[in-house]
Amino acid sequence: MFFIAFKNLFQEKIRLLISAGGVAFAILLMMFLIGIYNGIIKAFSAYPERNPAQIIVSREGITDMFHGVSIVSEKDAKAIQNTPGIDETVGMILMPAFYEKDGKKQDIFLVSYEPPSSLGAPWDIVEGRGIQEKNEIVMDAAFAKKNALELGDRINLVERDFTISGFNKGGSTILATFAFIQLEEAREILKLPEATNFLFASLKEGFDPVEVRADIETRTEGLSILTKEEFIKNNLAELEETFLPIIYIMVAIAVIVGIAVIGLTVYTATIEKSKEYGILKAVGVKNLQLYLLIFQQAGISTMIGFLAGIILSFGVAYLVGEYLRIITVEFTAGTFAIVFALTVFMSFVASYIPVRTIAQIDPAEVFKS
Repeated sequence: MFFIAFKNLFQEKIRLLISAGGVAFAILLMMFLIGIYNGIIKAFSAYPERNPAQIIVSREGITDMFHGVSIVSEKDAKAIQNTPGIDETVGMILMPAFYEKDGKKQDIFLVSYEPPSSLGAPWDIVEGRGIQEKNEIVMDAAFAKKNALELGDRINLVERDFTISGFNKGGSTILATFAFIQLEEAREILKLPEATNFLFASLKEGFDPVEVRADIETRTEGLSILTKEEFIKNNLAELEETFLPIIYIMVAIAVIVGIAVIGLTVYTATIEKSKEYGILKAVGVKNLQLYLLIFQQAGISTMIGFLAGIILSFGVAYLVGEYLRIITVEFTAGTFAIVFALTVFMSFVASYIPVRTIAQIDPAEVFKS
C-alpha cells in the first residue's frame, strides 16, 4: 500500500509540490511564532534568571519589576542584611529611559548594580568591561549593534551622558532593553539617597530561601519578600497573558491552513482515482486497507512539508536574528515536539473527507460505467 500511495502522489508532482509547500508554510508559521515567543520569554526572564540573588524584596503589593513603584528603605535593608542566613544584599533602582535615533524612540530599562557585587550585575559581558568609573554604562550587545554603538561612545539617557564601557549579551527584547549603571548614580538621578526600588539578597550555603523569607517577614513590615522562582514567575505572568492567546490563535490558523491544503490535495487525488479504488474493493481489498492508503498519502505529503518547513524556519530565524537583531527566535526540543504533534494531527484530520469518499464508493457502479 505504501508503494501505491507514493506512486499516486508523485504522479502529480505539481500538486504534490503545492501541497507540501502549503504544509511547509504552516510549519514555518508555527515554528516562527513559537520560536519568537520562546525568545521573548528567554530574554525577558534573563535578568532575574541570571541574577545570583535568591530572595528579592520590594514594597508590599509590588511583585514584579514593571508594575507600580517600589521603595525599600535603608532601615529595612539593614534589618534584612542582619537576618540569619543572609550572605549579601544589594539594592537596585529601576528606571525607564528612551534612546532616540533618527527620530525614533527606543525603550530602555536602566537597572543599577553595585560593583564588584554580582547581584543584579551584567551576566555575560562579551566586549569591554563592567562599570569602574562614574557615568559609565553597560549596554546590550544586540541593541548596540542595531544602533551602531561602539565601546567608548557616549549615550544620553535621562538627561545624562554615559560612556559605554561594555556590552552585555541577552538583555534585549522587542519590549525593551536592559542597560546597567551604578547604584549611586541611579540614586542621584532619582534623588533616593537612602532607598532603592528592590533589594537583592543571596544566602549562605545550607539555608532554605523559604525559611529565610519567613524570618525576614517577622523582622520587617510593608514588604513583599519573594523567592527567585516567584519573582521570575511574576515577571512573566503578564507577558504570558498578553502574548500566549495571540500565539494560540495564529498557530490554530496555521493548522487550519495545513489541514485545508493537505485535505484538498488528497481528496482530489482520491476522486480522480475513484474507479481504481472501486476495482480494488471489487477484488476483495478491505476498506481498512484503502483507508491506510489515504493516511499514507496524507502522511507522505505532510512529512515532506514538515521537513521543508523546518529547514525554512532555521533560515528565517537566522535572517531575523542577523538583520532585526532585537528579535530572538529560540527553538527548543519542546518547540519541535509541539509542531510535530500538530503536523501529525493535520495529517489525520485532512484524511477524514477522502476516507469518507472511499467508504461510499460502490464497486458495482465502477463496472457499470
